[in-house]
Amino acid sequence: MAGRDDIPATTREAFDHLTAAGIVQIVEELRPATKGRDPGDAEFVCRVDVPQPNKEDLPPQVALRVVIPATFPLAHIDVYPEHDAVRGFPHQDAETGKLCLQPSSEAPWDLTRLNCYLDWAAEWLRDAAEGTLLAPGDPYELPDFSRRELKLPFGAPLLFVESAASFQAWRPWIGRSGLVMLRMLKAPPALVPVSFRLPDDHGENTTAFAEALLKTAVLRARWLLLPDVRAFRHRPAQNFRELEVLCKAHRFTFHDQLYRAWSETNIGCDCGVVLVGFPIRRRVGDEPSEIHWQPLFLKTWRQDKKLKEGKKEGQRKLFDRAVKDVSFGPGKPLPWGRSTNVADERLFARGGHNDALRAMKTVVCGCGALGSAVCELLVRGGVSHLSMFDGETVEVGNLCRHTLDGADVGDGKARALAQRLSTTNPLSDIQGFGVNLPLPPTIPKQPSEARDRLHEAELLIDCTTDESAFIWLNALARKQRKRLVSMFFNFGATVLTLCVSGKHTSCAKVCRRLYQDVRSGRTPISPPDWDPEPTSDEFVIPGAGCWHPTFPAVNSHVWMLAAAAVDVLNHHLRKPLRTDGLGVLIRRNNVIDANTSTQPLMEIAWMKPYR
Repeated sequence: MAGRDDIPATTREAFDHLTAAGIVQIVEELRPATKGRDPGDAEFVCRVDVPQPNKEDLPPQVALRVVIPATFPLAHIDVYPEHDAVRGFPHQDAETGKLCLQPSSEAPWDLTRLNCYLDWAAEWLRDAAEGTLLAPGDPYELPDFSRRELKLPFGAPLLFVESAASFQAWRPWIGRSGLVMLRMLKAPPALVPVSFRLPDDHGENTTAFAEALLKTAVLRARWLLLPDVRAFRHRPAQNFRELEVLCKAHRFTFHDQLYRAWSETNIGCDCGVVLVGFPIRRRVGDEPSEIHWQPLFLKTWRQDKKLKEGKKEGQRKLFDRAVKDVSFGPGKPLPWGRSTNVADERLFARGGHNDALRAMKTVVCGCGALGSAVCELLVRGGVSHLSMFDGETVEVGNLCRHTLDGADVGDGKARALAQRLSTTNPLSDIQGFGVNLPLPPTIPKQPSEARDRLHEAELLIDCTTDESAFIWLNALARKQRKRLVSMFFNFGATVLTLCVSGKHTSCAKVCRRLYQDVRSGRTPISPPDWDPEPTSDEFVIPGAGCWHPTFPAVNSHVWMLAAAAVDVLNHHLRKPLRTDGLGVLIRRNNVIDANTSTQPLMEIAWMKPYR
């Protein structure tokens, strides 16, 4: 039988240090942890004082079970209240009751780490008792729907789109319910609502998921919109009884919606779905400004084997029996699934380009090393309407500098890139066209869509290094008053040249003026550095035979220059369109000596407006 000697010495020393400090009262001594923990994990129970009286009627003392991993002190310590009264608070796991404390990085990495965690737990209890775990102005915290210990009938999450704008459309329907149509995404695997039918024939609310990413099958489900989903303090409804009580308080019967979802026969997803929505706010104390949807994934009447045992019954009688004591009994845990809001302001909150660039219909011509990196950076920054043009296919030799991989060898660069990048944002409209520019005057049926996308574009980015393509794009941009960007790097990828057209200054004119400044020696970058003449030995011939030579440029150097160029565009395009164009030289410096060199790895060597 495992005992104290089976616990790591560091953990034992930390516990003894805590005991000597008298921070808490030990109720149960240190012992090997139970409930499926790893060997070497330990736990003990202590008691912490709670101020009296308090707003939440917590008892004078609360017992805490403290679990210490075997990797202590290089580990997070888990703290669970043993008292049932300490449940349902913010910053607390709804299923296990575990306290959400400060980030583990803020605790010392020595024996006193355990003391620090118990100080945090005591502070958490004081704040919980006074109702100050969430203070006005704090970011709003969603109620915790975690269901780690519950096996769900459906594993994929729900992705939905809601914002402050869509909240206004939902406001009249809070406290109502209806039908919702769902479809599966091809990638990432997820369920998405595409159409919410509003009550009383008031039409529908739709979401704009990219059709190319959606599977064909349509699933019928139910939605219900509650003013509040919390059943106890900050905790959401945890069982069918609690959710029914919440629904009754707003004058509709949850069992009616449950029955309709349970009785659906959906092809491709034999699962009943109820979407439970409720208003949320951005910060504590603010007015609600957004709808959050949380899915319930249910076994249907066809799936539930326990329900079918015994004599044959009608569907309604089967459901009544399920509600009474089988699948949907009052105390049965609600099968909450996972969900994520993928609206732009949520999806790109941690790293998006400015609104002007994200909203632009953009075309990138040339999907090689530089073009593929630029496309990757644009899409991951939130540009959701992107067309890519490149007639070449992916070769094995491309993989050292391309964002595609071996699975794409033999495929068209533009189409393969579009297919992959589309999965990063299910609301995106990203397409690739296996054609090179210029387009001929008369084109066959397939590229006609490519021409339409070029005409619709607001921003054209040329990464081809093809003079004929640039001349054609420049003429198109001037005729249709589009912004044109030309970017390319030199031999060895030490300098990237970026030229942007203005309102009355073509990209070609910006390029000519910038070239003149370089060749006349007015820029910090000399002509030999800007356009070096490599020797025949410096060319890279990828394989034996008569191949067109290329030149060396490490993948990381391509990415550094591409990222700097996109950052300049992000800053420049947020400003109103001016008459002048812009010419930029971005220089990448080599690391000479890490101990003495102070030059930046990347710098804008030259930036000038041109007219």
